Amino acid sequence: MTEVEKLIPHRPPFLFVDEIVSHQGETLTARRTWRADEDFYKGHYPGAPITPGVLLSEAVFQAVITSRRRRDPAASPLQGFPRLKVHRR
Repeated sequence: MTEVEKLIPHRPPFLFVDEIVSHQGETLTARRTWRADEDFYKGHYPGAPITPGVLLSEAVFQAVITSRRRRDPAASPLQGFPRLKVHRR
């Protein structure tokens, strides 16, 4: 289990932080290597694939959660984030 996996509940294929490069105070630098064989590249602008913005945003959110958990290991991974309520009809 990686350090990141010890800090956040995300797992492949939805884990978008590969490693923590540095963490000083409230500044965290994380790394994610986007691989050419990622499934979403097959259908996201075929021939000129780009990483979907929503996945880039998710990577940032995961880095934020990782930083919070490093500062306070007892903190909930969702602490400080708004909760979404889904209503089914």
